[in-house]
Amino acid sequence: MTAAQKVIEILEAKNLPFTSVEVEGVIRRHSLRLEGSVGDLIEEVVAEGVKRSVGVLESFSDTFKVSLPIGQMEELFWRRGWVYVRGSTPLEVQTRRANGSLIDTLRPRPSIPHSELPKKIELYVRPGLVKLHLGHSLQAVRGRAFFRAYSGEELEHALEDVKRLSSFLPVMELEDLPQALERLKALDMWESCLEGPYVLARGAGVWLLRKGPVFGDPELDGMVLRGEKLTLSFPGDVEVTFRIDWYWEWEGVGLQDFRIRWGRETVYLGEDFGGEEWGGGRLLAGSLEKNPVAEAIRTRLEQKVYFYQAEEGEQDLALSGISPRMWAFLRVLAEREDPLAFLAEGKFGLHVSAELFGDL
Repeated sequence: MTAAQKVIEILEAKNLPFTSVEVEGVIRRHSLRLEGSVGDLIEEVVAEGVKRSVGVLESFSDTFKVSLPIGQMEELFWRRGWVYVRGSTPLEVQTRRANGSLIDTLRPRPSIPHSELPKKIELYVRPGLVKLHLGHSLQAVRGRAFFRAYSGEELEHALEDVKRLSSFLPVMELEDLPQALERLKALDMWESCLEGPYVLARGAGVWLLRKGPVFGDPELDGMVLRGEKLTLSFPGDVEVTFRIDWYWEWEGVGLQDFRIRWGRETVYLGEDFGGEEWGGGRLLAGSLEKNPVAEAIRTRLEQKVYFYQAEEGEQDLALSGISPRMWAFLRVLAEREDPLAFLAEGKFGLHVSAELFGDL
């Protein structure tokens, strides 16, 4: 894998635009080794992002039978600008600068019958990052989707709108979404299953779908989607308990009832150490990230470690009831991209010993 491919993989996993600022951030955070100059790498990644987003707008233009100034929008992407599309008939297409200020507003009328258009669509297009909102039920990016409906009627209407976009879905790598929604309709209460790359779940008055399973186990993934409490066991007498909160309006994920037990010691990592506050909730990851559960857990652990280093001081850990052994364990986990996958390997003991030894 080349450096450019690695950067693109990271940007896609985190749902970040392919801009010079984000590329430089990835290089710095991940200490990537470059074969050429930073400038060459940035240009290669941004060019790929611009190409993808132009392809999305071209496909959208073909689907809705509208004429868009694609060339101007391509130039805008190179300057870190973006395009916002909303509505149905007529559409409203806004072009905006990198700072969000409005450049122009277009109102093209699709030349296809109104009945063949989705009722409500929103499209946010930045270089390399496209977000699709369809009604109040579907949020999607390239290759990932999250769906939630509170009635069979809402699910049926959403399915009709998705089918109206059948020619647009391939550019978003969601051409199999209609079949997944059809399968979701057939689920019984509290049933969950995997349908190809989709996890489907039904709860009390709610139908849920996500393209991109978390654990690859239909029961566990269904519990995650429904926001139920999980307790996972790992080698070395470790248990991790948590519950995921999905904050739909802000495309975010929160973490509740989070605790880790190692042997006889349990540490609680609850709401006190939340992330950025939105609408009374605490966002720790984006709901459309590649692995929002892993990111939420890693972020919460990182916050916990920072809190004790900044507020309590490592000398006062005993007052907080955390042993040096557990403190080292938390620091080791906070440094891992996916703490749960790291625990599953069962090799954390050596890393904890190294961490303890370094503290002597």
